[in-house]
Amino acid sequence: MQCCDIKPDTSFYPVLMKSAGKATMLFHAHILKLGHGHDHYVRNAILAMYAKHGFIQLARKQFDEMPDRTVADWNVIISGYWKCGNEEEASRLFHMMGEPIRNVITWTTMVTGYAKLRNLKTARMYFDKMPERSVVSWNAMLSGYAQSGAPQETVRLFNDMLSSENEPDETTWVTVISSCSSLGDPCLAESIVRKLDQVSFRSNYLSRQLCLICMQNAGTLRQLRQFLTN
Repeated sequence: MQCCDIKPDTSFYPVLMKSAGKATMLFHAHILKLGHGHDHYVRNAILAMYAKHGFIQLARKQFDEMPDRTVADWNVIISGYWKCGNEEEASRLFHMMGEPIRNVITWTTMVTGYAKLRNLKTARMYFDKMPERSVVSWNAMLSGYAQSGAPQETVRLFNDMLSSENEPDETTWVTVISSCSSLGDPCLAESIVRKLDQVSFRSNYLSRQLCLICMQNAGTLRQLRQFLTN
């Protein structure tokens, strides 16, 4: 592009930085020299690059120098601190952010962070306080219970999700089925199969295999034969 004397506009740089990965650091000075440093999208792309690749101090410097921050900027820096294991700073920034600015991604980031730490009590506190939830929010909390070996809580929360406006996706079903497969509960196994039928869910190979294991462990031979036939 430079050889042809073509000057890209600001929309070009976020795409370039996303594909360049760590090499984006080489473009940062060049972008500033061209005067694009104040563009919201370019600025957020630089911040996201530093946070994603573990350069949290550089990300924080970029964040602190922003005269006006968008919700995307806050979300990136909070996620960056979670990524490098700094729970305290992630939480501090969340509370600095202020309630009106937070969105579903902000809240989900906190739920995910605490769930990965196996701090399910705090993760659930943030989850319960969410003004709105997405399927990703539900999956984050469900995964927290599942990975911590709490299948009963997983099922309980899953039933709550079925009563919400968010429909389970592939990730939801895989999480729930894998969590419940060790219980050996025939009633639960049959209940999961019925729920799959009710929502006309087209499962992939993994979720089908997990469902088979769940029913096999529960000893529900009739349901197992029917599932294999279908």
